[in-house]
Order: sequence, then C-alpha cells, then structure tokens
Amino acid sequence: MDARSKSAFFAKHKYRDFAVYKTLAGSESHENFKKILEEFTIHEHEDYLFWLTLAKEKRASINKLELLFFKIVRKVFGTVFTARMLEARAKKLLDEYRAYLPRVTAAEL
Repeated sequence: MDARSKSAFFAKHKYRDFAVYKTLAGSESHENFKKILEEFTIHEHEDYLFWLTLAKEKRASINKLELLFFKIVRKVFGTVFTARMLEARAKKLLDEYRAYLPRVTAAEL
C-alpha cells in the first residue's frame, strides 16, 4: 500500500473514532464523562484532519450501525467500559502507525 493510500486508511479510522466519540458525547448525561468524551472528540478530529491532508482519498464516512452499536454498548455496559473498548481499538491503530512511519519517506507524503 502506498503512503497516500495508507494515510487514507488512517484518516478513515480516525474519522470513525471521531464520529463515535461525538455520538457518545451527545447522548451522555453525566457532565464529567461528557466533558471527557468531548475532549476525545476534539483529539480524534485533529488526528483525522492531519491524516486527511496526507491522504489520496479526501472523504470518510461511518456506518450508522456502528454508531448504534456503540450507543447500545454504552447503555448496557456504561461509559467507562465503552471508552476502554474504543481505546483498545486505538492502541491497535497506534501499533500500525509505529510500523508504518519508519517505512515512509517525506517524499512519499
């Protein structure tokens, strides 16, 4: 996979996480949890915009069923469990970043 395609892959994943956190923050009633989810939303959106500048494909979307899934998980298991689940997913993506970045040159970006 070339650098621009891999960047698009990362951008799509960051957009997905941004959308999930935004959805969860919008439905959170506990003020402290809501504030934390909003901070995660900002962070994920900034990461999405970064990868988007490097990406070949300039748009991303999310499956509405995935948003519904996380709303249900949050309702059944709570905000902390859901956030930990999302962070575990983010750690896997971070491992992919670490494997990818040493192989890409500035010229490819």
